[in-house]
Amino acid sequence: MNVIDGDVLTYGDVLTNGDVLTNGDVLTKCRDVLVQGRFGKGTFLLLHMASPASQVALLRLLSCHSTRMRSMIRSESKRTVTTWSPLAATFNTKPKRKYISLQRNVGLFEMSELTRPDGFAEAERQSLEEADELVTAAIAAPTGQEVVAIFDKLSDALCRIADLADFIRVAHPDKNFSKAAEQTCLNVSAAVEKLNTNTELHNSLKKLLADRTIFNSMDEESRTVAKLFMFDFEQSGIHLPEGERKEFVKLNEEAMILGSRFLQGTQTAVSVDKKLLPYHLKYSFTVDGGQIKVSSLHADNPDDLVREAAYKIYLYPNQDQSDALNQLLECRHKLANLAGFSTFADRALRGTMAKNSLTVTNFLEKASEMVLPSALDELESLKEAKARHNPSSKYKVNSSDFMPYFSLGACMEGLDMIFQRLYGVSLEPVEPKNGELWSPDVQKLAVNHKEEGILGYIYCDFFDHPGKPQQDCHFTIRGGPHQRLVVPPPNPWMMENLFHECGHAMHSYIKGVKTRATKKRLMPTLPEEMISKLCESKKMFAAQSLQTQICYSMFDQVLHGPHPLPKTTTEIYEDIQKIIPVSICSKYNMLGKKLSTDDLVESLISEVVR
Repeated sequence: MNVIDGDVLTYGDVLTNGDVLTNGDVLTKCRDVLVQGRFGKGTFLLLHMASPASQVALLRLLSCHSTRMRSMIRSESKRTVTTWSPLAATFNTKPKRKYISLQRNVGLFEMSELTRPDGFAEAERQSLEEADELVTAAIAAPTGQEVVAIFDKLSDALCRIADLADFIRVAHPDKNFSKAAEQTCLNVSAAVEKLNTNTELHNSLKKLLADRTIFNSMDEESRTVAKLFMFDFEQSGIHLPEGERKEFVKLNEEAMILGSRFLQGTQTAVSVDKKLLPYHLKYSFTVDGGQIKVSSLHADNPDDLVREAAYKIYLYPNQDQSDALNQLLECRHKLANLAGFSTFADRALRGTMAKNSLTVTNFLEKASEMVLPSALDELESLKEAKARHNPSSKYKVNSSDFMPYFSLGACMEGLDMIFQRLYGVSLEPVEPKNGELWSPDVQKLAVNHKEEGILGYIYCDFFDHPGKPQQDCHFTIRGGPHQRLVVPPPNPWMMENLFHECGHAMHSYIKGVKTRATKKRLMPTLPEEMISKLCESKKMFAAQSLQTQICYSMFDQVLHGPHPLPKTTTEIYEDIQKIIPVSICSKYNMLGKKLSTDDLVESLISEVVR
């Protein structure tokens, strides 16, 4: 077996005397292996890597010129070496930081204006000028499908810069870039709200909708788009007098600023004096001089003391955050009232299947009642497991058994295989240009269709770095067949989240591609027993997870319900946490909500149960 650069050995692969490996080879959990081989000019011992905590173990080179050993390998376990594709090899190692390039700086996402922070102002100016021209064209256009096309171009002109700025605002490590992007977000959002209260623009669309002959002659997609634009006008109080429309725009801008301020606070690490924590806990968190920084709840940490410390520090009451939240809620309530809604929740739910906040509250009530017995059973199981410190063997899966299958590179190669089989779309690594990325850890992929060519690009931000959002998310950058972004969580082994976010990104591309299933091809599969255990493990504590989401949803409904709120936001959440596991009816009766159940709620519950 001759192994070359980039090859990766997986579980069960075998090396024998005389096998040659070259610089950069990687060994992943081989069993019963102890061989003498050649590495470049010297010799070495290849040792069995047995640590279950190691997903990828580098070959250890030992000087053994005078040592001769025989291979100790079971003959029945001989297999071939698995060679990763260029895509998988790209993701199986963290990108190396490059020296300053002498190439021309092309700007973020290859936008020439964004080589420096003040370039956002120029990009914003160009976008708003284009929008002004399209507004004039829409007002002057005759009724017909042309109006819808102009509205769509207008939306695209504003979203191209707004979506990009929104991402840079939360993810760029350079504060100068993030501040410039934030200002652009606010300016473009203000411009959008002004357009949503522009009576001339509204009248142009209104004429189209009123002319049933022309409207019915349009294709279904155009009719739907026209209705959606009209919905936005109505949500923004287009029917209001001019003075109230201006007040609406002002309140919306204020809500944007408060929302941005609150979200930034949720991404900020909490610092405490290092002396406040016991010595054995200090280095479970980031240490910065005499301070310890806690940036998350560390919910996956196996040490319960670490989890407890993170919970108490990260969620310690923050008056600035409370003030920002209260101001945001009050501002949203005023917005809803001004537009003719009793609560912000009712405004947000207009046009949805639920229709209003009362239906949602009823749904959450019934869902909680149905989930409660299973949630309580799971809670008892959790208590027993914690007491034993021994997870149920029924669902126990040894991580060392499946980790070689789920390296980051293997997951990306799996996604690529799925996309190729279903849609004829492949993911191909691309060398980014100088200045194109916001962090050197980011990988760029081309989404290439076998017939239509490159559909766009996906930027994969998989590794932790300053300024990165704490949650997994997906951003659309520059609408249309252009560039998208996937930002999974800092831990690359969270495969489910990775697939979920990549699904969002790919949806933007394949929606215009005809599905083409290809011939079945047999590929190596996981052992059936392992698959069964993995599937069963996904069902563990599902009721607890659902009950948590119900709690969050109910909290959201109360905060965006009638104002003024009966208690502080912290007290309201504490009450909901106490009452949902027992009975949520009494809580919402206390808040002046009379609960009822209708046919829609029952049908929604049935869907959830199925």
